Amino acid sequence: MNLRKIFISISNKHDFYYRVVLVSISILIITSFLPQQVRFKYNYKTGQPWNYEDLRAPFAFPVFKSNAELDAERTKYNQDAPLFYKMDSTVQYAVMAMLKSQLVNLPKEEVDLAMKVVASVYDFGVFDEKKHSLPVEGQTINLVQGGALSQSDRSMHLSMEQVQDFVRKELSDKGKAANKDLYNGMLAAIRPNLAFDGELTSAYTRDLLRSLSPVRGEVQEGTIIIRRGQLVGEREFYQLESLRKVFQGEATVEAALPWLYLGYLLLVFTAIAVLVTFLWILRRDILFDSRKITLLFC
Repeated sequence: MNLRKIFISISNKHDFYYRVVLVSISILIITSFLPQQVRFKYNYKTGQPWNYEDLRAPFAFPVFKSNAELDAERTKYNQDAPLFYKMDSTVQYAVMAMLKSQLVNLPKEEVDLAMKVVASVYDFGVFDEKKHSLPVEGQTINLVQGGALSQSDRSMHLSMEQVQDFVRKELSDKGKAANKDLYNGMLAAIRPNLAFDGELTSAYTRDLLRSLSPVRGEVQEGTIIIRRGQLVGEREFYQLESLRKVFQGEATVEAALPWLYLGYLLLVFTAIAVLVTFLWILRRDILFDSRKITLLFC
Protein backbone atom coordinates (compact mmCIF):
# COMPACT_ATOMS: atom_id res chain seq x y z
CA MET A 1 0.00 0.00 0.00
CA ASN A 2 2.76 2.42 0.89
CA LEU A 3 4.66 1.56 -2.26
CA ARG A 4 1.52 2.22 -4.28
CA LYS A 5 1.13 5.65 -2.71
CA ILE A 6 4.77 6.45 -3.41
CA PHE A 7 4.36 5.37 -7.04
CA ILE A 8 1.23 7.51 -7.44
CA SER A 9 2.98 10.49 -5.82
CA ILE A 10 5.93 10.14 -8.20
CA SER A 11 3.60 9.80 -11.19
CA ASN A 12 1.75 12.97 -10.24
CA LYS A 13 4.97 14.89 -9.85
CA HIS A 14 6.93 13.41 -12.72
CA ASP A 15 7.09 16.78 -14.48
CA PHE A 16 8.63 18.34 -11.37
CA TYR A 17 11.19 15.55 -11.03
CA TYR A 18 11.97 15.82 -14.73
CA ARG A 19 12.75 19.53 -14.39
CA VAL A 20 14.94 18.91 -11.31
CA VAL A 21 16.92 16.25 -13.19
CA LEU A 22 17.17 18.48 -16.27
CA VAL A 23 18.56 21.40 -14.26
CA SER A 24 20.98 19.16 -12.33
CA ILE A 25 22.34 17.49 -15.47
CA SER A 26 22.68 20.88 -17.15
CA ILE A 27 24.73 22.21 -14.25
CA LEU A 28 27.05 19.20 -14.32
CA ILE A 29 27.50 19.30 -18.11
CA ILE A 30 28.23 23.03 -18.19
CA THR A 31 30.72 22.66 -15.33
CA SER A 32 32.53 19.83 -17.10
CA PHE A 33 33.01 22.00 -20.19
CA LEU A 34 34.61 24.85 -18.27
CA PRO A 35 38.41 25.01 -18.60
CA GLN A 36 40.21 23.05 -15.90
CA GLN A 37 43.37 25.11 -16.28
CA VAL A 38 44.16 28.65 -15.30
CA ARG A 39 46.03 30.70 -17.89
CA PHE A 40 49.45 31.92 -16.78
CA LYS A 41 49.66 35.46 -18.10
CA TYR A 42 53.41 36.05 -17.86
CA ASN A 43 56.08 35.60 -20.54
CA TYR A 44 59.70 35.35 -19.41
CA LYS A 45 63.15 34.13 -20.37
CA THR A 46 66.35 33.72 -18.43
CA GLY A 47 68.50 36.84 -18.57
CA GLN A 48 65.66 39.17 -19.61
CA PRO A 49 64.13 41.83 -17.34
CA TRP A 50 60.79 41.25 -15.64
CA ASN A 51 58.40 43.72 -17.28
CA TYR A 52 55.44 43.09 -15.02
CA GLU A 53 54.50 44.19 -11.53
CA ASP A 54 56.25 42.68 -8.51
CA LEU A 55 55.16 39.07 -8.31
CA ARG A 56 54.35 37.51 -4.95
CA ALA A 57 53.54 33.85 -4.45
CA PRO A 58 49.71 33.64 -4.38
CA PHE A 59 49.98 30.44 -2.35
CA ALA A 60 52.66 28.06 -1.13
CA PHE A 61 53.99 25.91 -3.96
CA PRO A 62 56.95 23.56 -4.53
CA VAL A 63 59.87 24.39 -6.82
CA PHE A 64 60.24 21.52 -9.25
CA LYS A 65 63.49 20.18 -10.62
CA SER A 66 64.11 20.36 -14.35
CA ASN A 67 63.90 17.24 -16.52
CA ALA A 68 67.68 17.41 -17.02
CA GLU A 69 68.23 17.42 -13.25
CA LEU A 70 65.88 14.48 -12.73
CA ASP A 71 67.53 12.50 -15.55
CA ALA A 72 70.98 13.18 -14.06
CA GLU A 73 69.82 12.04 -10.62
CA ARG A 74 68.23 8.90 -12.06
CA THR A 75 71.46 8.09 -13.90
CA LYS A 76 73.48 8.63 -10.73
CA TYR A 77 71.09 6.47 -8.71
CA ASN A 78 71.40 3.69 -11.30
CA GLN A 79 75.20 3.93 -11.29
CA ASP A 80 75.65 4.20 -7.54
CA ALA A 81 72.95 1.76 -6.45
CA PRO A 82 74.47 -1.10 -4.43
CA LEU A 83 74.73 -4.42 -6.25
CA PHE A 84 73.44 -7.58 -4.59
CA TYR A 85 75.50 -10.78 -4.64
CA LYS A 86 74.64 -14.16 -3.21
CA MET A 87 77.53 -15.92 -1.50
CA ASP A 88 77.34 -19.69 -1.97
CA SER A 89 79.19 -21.25 0.97
CA THR A 90 78.87 -24.74 -0.51
CA VAL A 91 81.24 -23.84 -3.35
CA GLN A 92 84.25 -23.71 -1.02
CA TYR A 93 83.61 -27.18 0.41
CA ALA A 94 83.16 -28.66 -3.06
CA VAL A 95 86.34 -26.98 -4.32
CA MET A 96 88.38 -28.15 -1.32
CA ALA A 97 87.21 -31.73 -1.78
CA MET A 98 87.99 -31.67 -5.50
CA LEU A 99 91.38 -30.04 -4.93
CA LYS A 100 92.35 -32.69 -2.39
CA SER A 101 91.57 -35.45 -4.85
CA GLN A 102 93.44 -33.71 -7.69
CA LEU A 103 96.60 -33.21 -5.64
CA VAL A 104 96.66 -36.68 -4.17
CA ASN A 105 100.02 -37.43 -5.82
CA LEU A 106 101.74 -34.36 -4.35
CA PRO A 107 103.50 -34.25 -0.98
CA LYS A 108 101.29 -33.64 2.05
CA GLU A 109 103.09 -30.36 2.75
CA GLU A 110 102.15 -29.00 -0.68
CA VAL A 111 98.58 -30.26 -0.39
CA ASP A 112 98.20 -28.54 2.99
CA LEU A 113 99.62 -25.35 1.50
CA ALA A 114 97.18 -25.50 -1.41
CA MET A 115 94.23 -26.04 0.95
CA LYS A 116 95.30 -23.10 3.09
CA VAL A 117 95.71 -20.75 0.08
CA VAL A 118 92.34 -21.76 -1.39
CA ALA A 119 90.67 -21.18 1.98
CA SER A 120 92.22 -17.71 2.03
CA VAL A 121 90.81 -17.08 -1.46
CA TYR A 122 87.30 -17.88 -0.26
CA ASP A 123 87.76 -15.66 2.77
CA PHE A 124 87.69 -12.87 0.20
CA GLY A 125 85.09 -14.37 -2.13
CA VAL A 126 85.36 -14.70 -5.89
CA PHE A 127 83.11 -12.85 -8.35
CA ASP A 128 81.32 -14.77 -11.09
CA GLU A 129 82.22 -12.55 -14.05
CA LYS A 130 80.20 -14.61 -16.53
CA LYS A 131 76.88 -13.49 -15.05
CA HIS A 132 77.70 -9.81 -14.49
CA SER A 133 80.53 -7.39 -15.09
CA LEU A 134 82.69 -6.58 -12.09
CA PRO A 135 81.65 -3.72 -9.79
CA VAL A 136 83.76 -0.59 -10.08
CA GLU A 137 86.38 0.13 -7.43
CA GLY A 138 84.86 1.69 -4.34
CA GLN A 139 81.32 0.57 -5.20
CA THR A 140 79.25 -0.78 -2.33
CA ILE A 141 77.91 -4.30 -2.68
CA ASN A 142 75.40 -6.18 -0.57
CA LEU A 143 76.20 -9.78 0.31
CA VAL A 144 73.34 -12.20 0.88
CA GLN A 145 74.36 -15.35 2.71
CA GLY A 146 72.02 -17.77 4.42
CA GLY A 147 69.26 -15.18 4.67
CA ALA A 148 71.59 -12.60 6.26
CA LEU A 149 72.49 -9.34 4.54
CA SER A 150 75.77 -7.48 4.98
CA GLN A 151 77.49 -4.63 3.17
CA SER A 152 80.92 -4.83 1.66
CA ASP A 153 83.24 -3.06 -0.77
CA ARG A 154 84.44 -4.14 -4.19
CA SER A 155 88.08 -4.07 -3.06
CA MET A 156 87.43 -6.74 -0.43
CA HIS A 157 86.72 -9.43 -3.03
CA LEU A 158 88.58 -11.00 -5.93
CA SER A 159 88.08 -11.42 -9.64
CA MET A 160 89.44 -14.55 -11.32
CA GLU A 161 92.40 -12.53 -12.59
CA GLN A 162 93.11 -11.34 -9.05
CA VAL A 163 92.84 -14.95 -7.87
CA GLN A 164 95.70 -15.86 -10.19
CA ASP A 165 97.87 -13.07 -8.81
CA PHE A 166 96.92 -13.97 -5.24
CA VAL A 167 97.79 -17.67 -5.67
CA ARG A 168 101.04 -16.84 -7.46
CA LYS A 169 102.09 -14.49 -4.66
CA GLU A 170 101.21 -16.97 -1.91
CA LEU A 171 103.21 -19.73 -3.58
CA SER A 172 106.11 -17.35 -4.17
CA ASP A 173 106.14 -16.36 -0.50
CA LYS A 174 106.38 -20.05 0.43
CA GLY A 175 109.13 -20.76 -2.14
CA LYS A 176 106.82 -22.77 -4.39
CA ALA A 177 106.60 -20.37 -7.34
CA ALA A 178 108.22 -22.91 -9.68
CA ASN A 179 105.72 -25.66 -8.85
CA LYS A 180 103.44 -25.40 -11.91
CA ASP A 181 101.46 -28.54 -11.04
CA LEU A 182 100.47 -27.04 -7.70
CA TYR A 183 99.65 -23.67 -9.24
CA ASN A 184 97.64 -25.08 -12.15
CA GLY A 185 95.82 -27.55 -9.93
CA MET A 186 94.65 -24.80 -7.59
CA LEU A 187 93.46 -22.54 -10.42
CA ALA A 188 91.64 -25.43 -12.08
CA ALA A 189 89.73 -26.14 -8.89
CA ILE A 190 88.79 -22.60 -7.81
CA ARG A 191 85.29 -21.51 -8.88
CA PRO A 192 83.36 -18.27 -8.19
CA ASN A 193 81.16 -18.19 -5.13
CA LEU A 194 79.74 -14.66 -5.49
CA ALA A 195 76.81 -14.73 -7.94
CA PHE A 196 75.14 -11.47 -9.01
CA ASP A 197 71.45 -11.25 -7.99
CA GLY A 198 69.80 -9.13 -10.68
CA GLU A 199 66.31 -9.41 -9.20
CA LEU A 200 67.26 -8.02 -5.80
CA THR A 201 69.43 -5.32 -7.37
CA SER A 202 66.62 -4.18 -9.69
CA ALA A 203 64.08 -4.12 -6.86
CA TYR A 204 66.39 -2.04 -4.66
CA THR A 205 67.15 0.35 -7.52
CA ARG A 206 63.43 0.78 -8.23
CA ASP A 207 62.86 1.66 -4.57
CA LEU A 208 65.64 4.25 -4.76
CA LEU A 209 64.17 5.80 -7.91
CA ARG A 210 60.71 5.94 -6.31
CA SER A 211 62.21 7.88 -3.41
CA LEU A 212 63.67 10.43 -5.83
CA SER A 213 61.98 13.75 -5.09
CA PRO A 214 60.89 15.91 -8.06
CA VAL A 215 60.99 18.95 -5.78
CA ARG A 216 64.02 21.06 -4.87
CA GLY A 217 62.32 23.37 -2.37
CA GLU A 218 59.20 25.40 -1.61
CA VAL A 219 58.10 29.01 -1.95
CA GLN A 220 55.91 30.23 0.88
CA GLU A 221 52.74 32.23 0.27
CA GLY A 222 53.40 35.97 -0.01
CA THR A 223 57.11 35.54 -0.84
CA ILE A 224 58.34 37.96 -3.52
CA ILE A 225 59.38 35.81 -6.48
CA ILE A 226 60.67 38.64 -8.66
CA ARG A 227 60.46 42.45 -8.74
CA ARG A 228 59.70 44.67 -11.71
CA GLY A 229 62.81 45.34 -13.82
CA GLN A 230 64.80 42.55 -12.17
CA LEU A 231 66.63 40.16 -14.49
CA VAL A 232 65.22 36.64 -14.56
CA GLY A 233 67.98 34.48 -13.09
CA GLU A 234 68.12 30.74 -12.74
CA ARG A 235 66.44 30.75 -9.32
CA GLU A 236 63.63 33.05 -10.48
CA PHE A 237 63.17 31.04 -13.66
CA TYR A 238 62.66 27.75 -11.82
CA GLN A 239 60.24 29.37 -9.38
CA LEU A 240 58.26 30.94 -12.24
CA GLU A 241 58.23 27.65 -14.14
CA SER A 242 56.97 25.82 -11.05
CA LEU A 243 54.23 28.40 -10.49
CA ARG A 244 53.20 28.13 -14.16
CA LYS A 245 52.98 24.32 -13.92
CA VAL A 246 50.76 24.58 -10.86
CA PHE A 247 48.51 27.20 -12.49
CA GLN A 248 48.14 25.27 -15.72
CA GLY A 249 47.53 21.96 -14.05
CA GLU A 250 50.77 20.35 -15.24
CA ALA A 251 51.62 19.54 -11.62
CA THR A 252 49.24 18.49 -8.89
CA VAL A 253 49.85 20.31 -5.65
CA GLU A 254 47.73 19.79 -2.59
CA ALA A 255 45.79 23.00 -1.77
CA ALA A 256 47.51 24.94 -4.57
CA LEU A 257 44.22 25.60 -6.37
CA PRO A 258 41.74 24.39 -3.75
CA TRP A 259 38.35 23.15 -4.76
CA LEU A 260 38.66 24.36 -8.36
CA TYR A 261 35.91 22.09 -9.66
CA LEU A 262 33.67 22.84 -6.68
CA GLY A 263 34.14 26.54 -7.34
CA TYR A 264 33.09 26.10 -10.96
CA LEU A 265 30.10 24.05 -9.81
CA LEU A 266 29.02 26.79 -7.42
CA LEU A 267 29.43 29.43 -10.12
CA VAL A 268 27.29 27.52 -12.63
CA PHE A 269 24.71 26.66 -9.96
CA THR A 270 24.40 30.34 -9.08
CA ALA A 271 23.90 31.33 -12.72
CA ILE A 272 21.27 28.63 -13.28
CA ALA A 273 19.55 29.58 -10.01
CA VAL A 274 19.28 33.18 -11.23
CA LEU A 275 17.78 31.94 -14.52
CA VAL A 276 15.26 29.71 -12.75
CA THR A 277 14.34 32.56 -10.37
CA PHE A 278 13.78 34.86 -13.35
CA LEU A 279 11.47 32.29 -14.98
CA TRP A 280 9.59 31.73 -11.70
CA ILE A 281 8.91 35.44 -11.28
CA LEU A 282 8.31 36.55 -14.88
CA ARG A 283 7.77 33.50 -17.14
CA ARG A 284 6.25 30.65 -15.22
CA ASP A 285 4.66 29.38 -18.41
CA ILE A 286 8.14 28.39 -19.65
CA LEU A 287 9.16 26.93 -16.30
CA PHE A 288 6.11 24.67 -16.11
CA ASP A 289 6.17 23.59 -19.75
CA SER A 290 8.49 20.57 -20.11
CA ARG A 291 9.05 21.11 -23.84
CA LYS A 292 9.90 24.80 -23.46
CA ILE A 293 12.22 24.33 -20.50
CA THR A 294 13.99 21.45 -22.30
CA LEU A 295 14.54 23.61 -25.38
CA LEU A 296 15.82 26.47 -23.22
CA PHE A 297 18.35 24.33 -21.38
CA CYS A 298 19.48 22.61 -24.54
